[in-house]
Amino acid sequence: MARPRKPLKLDQEQVQKLASLGHSDSIIAVLAGVSENTILRRYGPYLKAGRAELHQQIRTLQLQRARDGSDTMLIWLGKCVLGQREHIEQTVHTEAKIVIDIGDDTP
Repeated sequence: MARPRKPLKLDQEQVQKLASLGHSDSIIAVLAGVSENTILRRYGPYLKAGRAELHQQIRTLQLQRARDGSDTMLIWLGKCVLGQREHIEQTVHTEAKIVIDIGDDTP
């Protein structure tokens, strides 16, 4: 006979909502009153869905800021989404001068 499941203090919607607010698996597990492994095992799809909502909300806000004319956001999205990079050329010139003092041994 299998061991009975420990009841959770949170339901599926609450777990998904907490994940969409950016809470970690360990924090959600504490709030649910179970271990992190239990949360991952029982509510993995809800955690993923919540995090997908969070990512979608962030991306929407970023795109809105870019559309509103934020040069910083346009540059950042260009680097992250389009793979654009800054090409920095560095030229190093070195010059070494060696002086050997052999001294004068004449009396």
